[in-house]
Amino acid sequence: MKRYFLFLIIIFTLFSCSKYEDGVFSLKTTENRLEGDIWYSDMILYKNKEYDIKNKYDIKFLNFKKAEGFFQLNVDTTLYVGEVRLEENKTRLVFFEINEYSNLDTITNTVFNSWRINKLSNNELKIETNIENIDVEIKFYRK
Repeated sequence: MKRYFLFLIIIFTLFSCSKYEDGVFSLKTTENRLEGDIWYSDMILYKNKEYDIKNKYDIKFLNFKKAEGFFQLNVDTTLYVGEVRLEENKTRLVFFEINEYSNLDTITNTVFNSWRINKLSNNELKIETNIENIDVEIKFYRK
């Protein structure tokens, strides 16, 4: 019986795949991996060059239910608060800003709009978008 159980674990591990390009297998849902502690920026990849952006961006995801939740994003000294949705089989984050003048407004004039999740583990998040025909990737981590 122990051998059969060990065989199943090995097969499950070898053939399990992640929905993210650079992902790892996890039994936690996408929502559970995103929620919790604050995600801090580590680097931005822009025009194929890495730029250090430590302590300038941090984001927290809250109250996910059925692929919809909320976020709090700090960019330097500006706080954005809004709704976030997981779309395209939970491989894309779509951000909506909530402000006092309108119900829900897509953030189109900032870099945070729709981002593809390249990697999502318990401690690392890589997201990518295209801004004016230039691919931009930001790496976040948990402390």
